[in-house]
Amino acid sequence: MTQGSFIISLDFELHWGVRDLVSVSEKKGHFLRAREAIPETLRIFKEHDVHATWATVGFLFARHKRHLLDHLPELRPKYTKRRLDPYSFLDEIGPDERSDPFHYAPSLLNAIAEVAGQEIGSHTFSHYYCLEDGQTEQAFEADLQAAAAIGEPFGEVTKVLVFPRGQHNPAYDSALGRRGVRTYRIPPAFYPYRPRRTDEENLVQRGLRLLDSYVPLAGSSGGTPKADPSGAVPLRAGLFLRPYSRSSRHLEPIRVHRIKRAMRDAAQEGRDFHLWWHPHNFGTNTRENLAILRDLLDEYRVLRERHGWPSRNMGEAAQEAREQP
Repeated sequence: MTQGSFIISLDFELHWGVRDLVSVSEKKGHFLRAREAIPETLRIFKEHDVHATWATVGFLFARHKRHLLDHLPELRPKYTKRRLDPYSFLDEIGPDERSDPFHYAPSLLNAIAEVAGQEIGSHTFSHYYCLEDGQTEQAFEADLQAAAAIGEPFGEVTKVLVFPRGQHNPAYDSALGRRGVRTYRIPPAFYPYRPRRTDEENLVQRGLRLLDSYVPLAGSSGGTPKADPSGAVPLRAGLFLRPYSRSSRHLEPIRVHRIKRAMRDAAQEGRDFHLWWHPHNFGTNTRENLAILRDLLDEYRVLRERHGWPSRNMGEAAQEAREQP
């Protein structure tokens, strides 16, 4: 049987993921277009028979503000950097999705759940930062408990976890086992991708990550996933599907070729390749971003037919890894 698979995961967060960086007023049109792109993304996935994990911030599950407030954990992070605290922002959000489509998304989650192969996982309840000062393992565990409760209508969402900003904290792995996490995404091993606090980020790391999108500085293989001591299977990310850039449009074919080459290598060698992005990345230059996604999935369809390389969401990939001798 062919080993490895084509894995896609999306960090579904809307404004919650960048709340400390931009205001809704600055990016209102961007987020509205990002929402509009999700049904088209689902159509493209369905057309190509591609499975994907939508790792969703727990706040987005709320049907209305009262529903959200009823699920807030009693124990919450006390980040030293107050701008990271989403709870201090709750007075500013609207009453429901109709009035505030930037901070609620139950209708989109219902649409995702209706498409075969789409898995709704967790991006924590509050877009929790596991490496920042002022938070604890106990608060993280309470956050996961809240995420499981509010996401319960969509299944056991915390079985699959993506850490916000890649901040996997190995010291918290025992909490993953207690909360029933069965798989989670980890960043590439290459130095610029390693988990770190926001204040440890610098231009060199960002520059190397950007360059790696065009030139293969690091490997993009998922390797051979195996369960960690908590029993969960870490799945290594391959490449980030960066949004289309008009300012560097002459480089876009190089970026797309980099991804296709990594896909071909993985398919030929029977390895995992894990592509990921944020749905809100498609909020600007939406038509171009969707065209690139379709092009990449056309390539995947060829590789599947040629090599028997399957598409799996994170839960399926982790289950396959457990079944291997």
